[in-house]
Amino acid sequence: MHKIKENIVVFGDHISGASLFYHTQYFKALLKLIEDKVIYMEDVVQYLVLLQKDKIVYLDKKHIMYKIGDGISTCRSVENNLKMSRDKKNFLDYIFNTYSEDAYVNRRKRIENINDKYNCKLLKGINKTIIEPKWLPYRVKEIIDKI
Repeated sequence: MHKIKENIVVFGDHISGASLFYHTQYFKALLKLIEDKVIYMEDVVQYLVLLQKDKIVYLDKKHIMYKIGDGISTCRSVENNLKMSRDKKNFLDYIFNTYSEDAYVNRRKRIENINDKYNCKLLKGINKTIIEPKWLPYRVKEIIDKI
């Protein structure tokens, strides 16, 4: 569970929302926590699952077909990007305040502080690697996996 929490909470490597299954009441309860903060990116409830020390498990079977191109995250535009950026900022502010004692949240907060402080990608990368040594190997692996 450590690796899953690290990947999602620290590095922001979300599981596709289309591949997540929840009990209806549980999902509604999670959404209630963020209803005044997040409008478009409901997939972020997976952070809350982990921060509340619940489990995410892997099912090794095909369950869905997913159509790409209709949602806000796959129909890129300046307007959609702004909406998602606003949701992301509001959600991160929420977890930074609500789960301020969580070590993974604090690691993510340090990374986000670097993002806010520097405009240059190279300076961001160098500083993120300094404060979070696993950041660079994680990003390199992510790039290699896409090749």
